[in-house]
Amino acid sequence: MKSVLLAWLIACLCLPMPSIARDANASIAIEGATREQRDNIRAHIGEVAINRLANTYQLSRSLEEKALKAMQALGYFSPELSVSVDDKRIQIAVTPGDATTITSLNFLLEENGADQPLAQARSSSDAAPLEITQSLLAEPVKALQALKGQRFASAVYEQRKAALLASARRQGLLDAAYSKHRVVVDKSKASASVELAFNTGQRYRFGKLTYSDVPLNSARLHSLMRWQKGDAFSTSTLNKLQRKLMDTGYFASVVLQQRKSSDKPIVDIHAVLGMNAPNKIRTGIGYGTDTGPRAKLRWDKPYLNRAGHSGSAELAASAVRQSLQTLYKVPSLRRADTHWQTEFNLVEEDIEDTRSSQQQIGLAYVTPLGNGWRSSLYAKYLRERFTQGSERGRSELLLPGANASLTRSRGGLVPSGGFRLAGSIEGAHDAFFSDATLLRVTADARYIKSFGRHRLLGGLQLGSLFLPGSSNLQDVPSSLRFFAGGDQSIRGYDYRSLAPRDQAGELIGGQNLAVAKLEYNYRFAKNWRAALFVDGGSAFNNSSDKAYLGPGFGVHWLSPIGAVRFDIGFAASDDQGVTLHLNVGPEL
Repeated sequence: MKSVLLAWLIACLCLPMPSIARDANASIAIEGATREQRDNIRAHIGEVAINRLANTYQLSRSLEEKALKAMQALGYFSPELSVSVDDKRIQIAVTPGDATTITSLNFLLEENGADQPLAQARSSSDAAPLEITQSLLAEPVKALQALKGQRFASAVYEQRKAALLASARRQGLLDAAYSKHRVVVDKSKASASVELAFNTGQRYRFGKLTYSDVPLNSARLHSLMRWQKGDAFSTSTLNKLQRKLMDTGYFASVVLQQRKSSDKPIVDIHAVLGMNAPNKIRTGIGYGTDTGPRAKLRWDKPYLNRAGHSGSAELAASAVRQSLQTLYKVPSLRRADTHWQTEFNLVEEDIEDTRSSQQQIGLAYVTPLGNGWRSSLYAKYLRERFTQGSERGRSELLLPGANASLTRSRGGLVPSGGFRLAGSIEGAHDAFFSDATLLRVTADARYIKSFGRHRLLGGLQLGSLFLPGSSNLQDVPSSLRFFAGGDQSIRGYDYRSLAPRDQAGELIGGQNLAVAKLEYNYRFAKNWRAALFVDGGSAFNNSSDKAYLGPGFGVHWLSPIGAVRFDIGFAASDDQGVTLHLNVGPEL
């Protein structure tokens, strides 16, 4: 065996080895140029292998030509360049000279070859061309005209030309093009004259909308269309339609084909729709210090019939909570982003001094409020048997309510900035199929702000349970009382371990909740960050009840599925000591 290995080693050593010197690159030094100029020259030159240095004359000429192009791209058309080459090094000396300034810029806007001012649009019900509105192209035109008096940088010039063309195409000017674009550079005067003529063509309008053959009613699909035949064409409207089609959950793919008419400024849209699988099964396992090991099984029916109804069922289990949730959704034909839904849920909980068995059925109307807000109006019937410390109870409540939420986030699964606002209100009255009269209000706010490698997070959780008349806390089931402590609440304390207690020292829950959170993160590596935090507050009945403080530190792994957070919290207001918190989930 040893002889075989020795033979392989000798054979490998006898193989021709690449020359390190042959593959090495020469160092390049650039003097007399600004950082912008140096970076652009390096980008034009690229890497130069040492074995190319032998042909000094040709290499010097090539490098000088590339450096000149790099300087001209930045508006320096008469630089003095000197290139010297030795065995391992290239040195380029630059004297930039005067920057070339755009001293004249003539811009002409045309419609079908005729000079046209930016004029107010005139609506029409037929397919005749539209006049150009002043607001339609005002911003990109202004950006182009603003180049006058500035240094002539070809990249900036081309970007602004492209921005005007892209804006026109987005607004339905699908035949728009530059009929004239000319730049004259006078090196002796370090000046440039620009002449541009932009022909808008006619503004196109939406024609008919057709779909590929799918097992859904046309009424459901047309409810997603946010334009009328004859409306001005825009790509933003098309993008919204594509998002709405994907958001329905019916489709695995959506391709919107634009079909321009050959004799009229009309664009028909044909949607090529790929249906999702009729049944989708998802499973998941995980671990959190609040819940212990957990597992989930979910079944989705993206579409149940031609009307677009859908349904789902989810079975979840952890050490402290087991649940079965079913959902049936009926879309509204008036608004594509609105639907009715019915729910039936079964929940079993065993947390600290709380044992609860819940059955719940509900009906909700889910609709947007505008500006990104989502809301629902609902009524649910809750039946719950519970043991809270030494107290046993049974409650039936009819709870009408409403909730709303708004989330703005930047950075994907690991947000660099954003915020979330959420609130809910629900109540019951003993005169309407309920064992108690109550009003429950909650509010939640979270905020994230980044400064380079530094990041700040803040949060506030509030809740109140109002019990008018003869109602008291004993009439309220455990699921509607307030508790604090845990990964998402006050770190340093066990999950739902902070609340008022009875004379035996067992938790009974509180009528109010107030928790504030502040955290600082520092990203010390690409996928790692350190954290310092302090959480405080409690669930309480009276303002004089004890508040709890939980400072701590942690390290977070920025994984492909989001931040995996390892935090160590200290129970500064109690004798619980130190608690490890492991959590994976959204931060907003």
